[in-house]
Amino acid sequence: MPIFDFKCENCAHVWEALLPDAKTYPASCPGCGSMNLSGFFLCLI
Repeated sequence: MPIFDFKCENCAHVWEALLPDAKTYPASCPGCGSMNLSGFFLCLI
């Protein structure tokens, strides 16, 4: 499964998520609840 690094464009909170594919995004930022997110591929595990 790939690990993605996400950043909230609203509050700049950054976190990592283990997701099944690149089309799956977290529903919202865990910091502020915003849905304005950007994601970056980190690695496969």
